[in-house]
Amino acid sequence: MRRLACLSTPSTPQPSGTDGQAGKHEQQPTEVEQTIAKVNGQGLGEDERDGSPSASPTRPSLPPLTYVRLGERPLRRFPQLFVGLALYGFSLSVMVRTCLGVNPWSVLYEGLERHTPLSFGMISALLGVFVLLLWIPLAQKPTLGTFANIIVVGFSSDLGLSLIPQHLGLPARVVPAVGCVVLNGLSIAVYVGARFGPAPATG
Repeated sequence: MRRLACLSTPSTPQPSGTDGQAGKHEQQPTEVEQTIAKVNGQGLGEDERDGSPSASPTRPSLPPLTYVRLGERPLRRFPQLFVGLALYGFSLSVMVRTCLGVNPWSVLYEGLERHTPLSFGMISALLGVFVLLLWIPLAQKPTLGTFANIIVVGFSSDLGLSLIPQHLGLPARVVPAVGCVVLNGLSIAVYVGARFGPAPATG
């Protein structure tokens, strides 16, 4: 009787090894499927689906350096423009007097100064006007900052060369050489930040 009872009891079919593995694959997606789901937006959370910003902080974008009309904050921007340009021209004269290297444009100014009766600042202004003529085929329009750059930089560089003595000793030239490089970069940030337009060479 026991043998008949065992034979009559229905046996539940056990899933084979391959069927069990297939069931696991159906329940748990692979890493590739999870990556595809995240790219398609299926793996995003509720906050990200609604378009809210993610938890990772984003870097603030820098303000644009485009031209701003003259009437906007003139009491701050006009002094910023002229002070920055005057410091830039003065930093060029300090570079020349230290005799430890100048920027490429100043090399050209010094070379023309040696072969012409013109001063360093006058050559700077004349070359600025010449570069403006090259703007015509580009349909580039000069602005107030462009003309101010020509005049103020030329005048302030000649003023600095007249005030700073020549033939300084090496110890007296090292410190000004470092300082004028810092002043040069700072002055560029000041007058460009006024947003009155580019210089002739950078337009």
